[in-house]
Amino acid sequence: RVDGLEVSATNFSSVRGNAKVKRGRWYYEVLLRSDAMVQIGWCSDAFVPDAARNKGVGDDEGSWAFDGCRLLLRWNKTHKPWGKKPWKEADVV
Repeated sequence: RVDGLEVSATNFSSVRGNAKVKRGRWYYEVLLRSDAMVQIGWCSDAFVPDAARNKGVGDDEGSWAFDGCRLLLRWNKTHKPWGKKPWKEADVV
């Protein structure tokens, strides 16, 4: 379900925004409304999410993600440890 820019899901879903970034420096913030496992990141036009195949942001060459629950950077189904403190409900990341 998507209400404006608020997203809630009962499974491990991917949501892609509709703004394209071509140059400059950009960031966005996310308010975590639960302690659920979430991967937040960036994707290119080449990224195609596929929940049936467990393919979300960070699982292919066209996307990059940070998993703040497991403290991992993810790209192309690979990961490496990153960070020291897991995020929690009400954190703004």
